Amino acid sequence: MHLYKIFILSIGTIFLFSCEFSKSGTDNAEVIAEAYGRVLYRYELEDYLDKLGTRPDSNILISQFIDQWVMDEILLHEAQLRIKNTASVEELVRDYEQSLMIKELERLFLDQYLDTLVSSSEIDSFYKFHSEDFLLTEDIIRMFFIKIPKEAANDSLATMWETEDLPVLRQYVESHNGLQLLDDRTWYSPSMLKNILPPDLFDKLAFKKTDSFALEDEYNKFYIKILEIIRDKDTPPISYVKEKIRIRIIQNRIKNLLKRKKAQLYNEKIKSKQIRIYGKEGQ
Repeated sequence: MHLYKIFILSIGTIFLFSCEFSKSGTDNAEVIAEAYGRVLYRYELEDYLDKLGTRPDSNILISQFIDQWVMDEILLHEAQLRIKNTASVEELVRDYEQSLMIKELERLFLDQYLDTLVSSSEIDSFYKFHSEDFLLTEDIIRMFFIKIPKEAANDSLATMWETEDLPVLRQYVESHNGLQLLDDRTWYSPSMLKNILPPDLFDKLAFKKTDSFALEDEYNKFYIKILEIIRDKDTPPISYVKEKIRIRIIQNRIKNLLKRKKAQLYNEKIKSKQIRIYGKEGQ
């Protein structure tokens, strides 16, 4: 039954959009396809490509768009032939339209009233009372990492690396078009590092203790120094989960704002007698 409703809503959506295909000047517009009395015009295809930002070599996309349009029209036509209980379809389409309107009103409320600025004190307070929600599922580390062409990996670089002369090290790596991660406040998980480090160097890291490693391939030399490790199931530093906390706070604000605005509307409409609930005390 659930799949049937989804199918009906999809057909209803196709029907609604199909009804909007009329456009001034279509008498002179180039026709691309026809199906069961409906017409696909060139300008609709142009609008589609404009939205995608695609023009060159778009033949495949054009073909896919036309095929999809034809398939939608076939489905709509078959649905109109086979589905006799049009009242149920109209009810589903009406429910769908109403839900879209309500969602749009909620979006307007959020655009007007939602405060998305989250202070550091709010983040600290939230973390204090909800730290158990952010327990680690894998180890995380603080580290230094650089990747540099082999010909630039000289004694001067080794000295800068050993002494952790970070400003000079950053400048040196950048001047040789290398890659550097030299912020000792940033935490990384193994899953994040797997996308950064070469496989041989990643496999060499046991994430068991602070240590320093170096590895080279045909073109580059890699250096990594593990500064600190926090184990999974432990509480992470607040800096590691700061963005997650900010999102949680905003989600709570959204929920509370919509609840408050709905209650306000409810009370206003009841008080103004625009809405009456019979059989309820005080109405």
